[in-house]
Amino acid sequence: MRFKELGITNSVLWFLISMFLFFWLGHQFIGVVTVLEIPNLRTNDLISFHSRPIWFSVVVLFKALVWLLSIVVIYKYVLTKLKAKNT
Repeated sequence: MRFKELGITNSVLWFLISMFLFFWLGHQFIGVVTVLEIPNLRTNDLISFHSRPIWFSVVVLFKALVWLLSIVVIYKYVLTKLKAKNT
């Protein structure tokens, strides 16, 4: 599957959105590693691994996939800009 099929183009807007998601979700993953808590998807509270382990795992997996997608978009954008600069 290509990024264009997902609606993701090689633009500055998607690069900035991906940078925001990289830092915002990265900050949330620090909380996952240190205290085993992450902000919920549906409400404003925190999910603890000790209270709801299955939902905690689902939320962490979803946010990790979005975080990895943002890394790929950033890498692709930087790579195309470097190729354009070298030609």
